[in-house]
Amino acid sequence: MDMAGWIERWGEPAVLACGGLVLGLGFGFFGQRSKFCLRVVCVKLCKLVIR
Repeated sequence: MDMAGWIERWGEPAVLACGGLVLGLGFGFFGQRSKFCLRVVCVKLCKLVIR
């Protein structure tokens, strides 16, 4: 079934919400596995810019 079939069956908001959920879980999972912390990077960048 292609994307148009999914939208016809469940509606656009539900398909987009599920897509966002899958992307969020994927980014969260791989972010945790790589030990990459965006918060720490942002704090360090702000400290460099403020100096």
